Amino acid sequence: MLRRSSSFQSEEGFGDPLGRPSNLGDIRDMLHLIGAKPKQHITQMIMGMFHLHSANVIHGDLKPANVLLMNSRKDRRGFVARVSDFGLAQYCPAAGQVLNAPWGTLVFMAPERFKGNILSTASDVWSFGVILWQMYTAQLPYQGAKQAELMKGIINGSLTLTWPSGAPPPLVAFAGRCMSYNASERPSFEALMHELALMESEP
Repeated sequence: MLRRSSSFQSEEGFGDPLGRPSNLGDIRDMLHLIGAKPKQHITQMIMGMFHLHSANVIHGDLKPANVLLMNSRKDRRGFVARVSDFGLAQYCPAAGQVLNAPWGTLVFMAPERFKGNILSTASDVWSFGVILWQMYTAQLPYQGAKQAELMKGIINGSLTLTWPSGAPPPLVAFAGRCMSYNASERPSFEALMHELALMESEP
C-alpha cells in the first residue's frame, strides 16, 4: 500500500496527498452547483485518474468525499476538482490487479472487490461511474440498503442504480459503461477522456 504522504502533482488533477481538507470542501458540498454544469468537474476527475493510473497506481477508495474543491486562479469559477486521499492507494503490478487489498467505501466498490477481493484500475472506473450517478441525482447510492443486502446485490448484479427519467441519455450511457458488471468491459480513463471530448464536441 502507498504511504499516505505519497506525493502527486496537484496540477494533474490531484489534491493534497495528505488528505487534508480543502478550503472549499468536496464535491458533496456543492452538488447543487455541480448538477447544473458537471462537465468540468468530470473532466478534471478523469484527468486526475488518468495520470494516477499512468503512474501504475490504483486509488482504491474513489468517492465524492475524496474529490476536493480547491481554489484556482486558472479557472474562471475560482475553483477546481482534485482527486485526493491516497491512504488506500496501491501500486499496480504487471499483472494489472492487486489481491486482498484493503476495502474502501462499500457503496463505491465494484463487484470483483466483494467476490474475490480483486482491485484493479477497472475498480476505480466503477467507483467513478457511481460518483457520476451521485453528482447528477444528489442522492446517496443504494440508500437504505443493509450491508449484507448491499454486498449480495452488487455481487449478483441485482442491485443497480436507477437514473431519473429526465437524465441525459449520453450521461447515462457514459456512466453505465463505467459500471459494467464485467471489469474487462469498463473503459480506461484514457478512453473516457477521448469519449468525453467527443461528447463535448457534439452540438
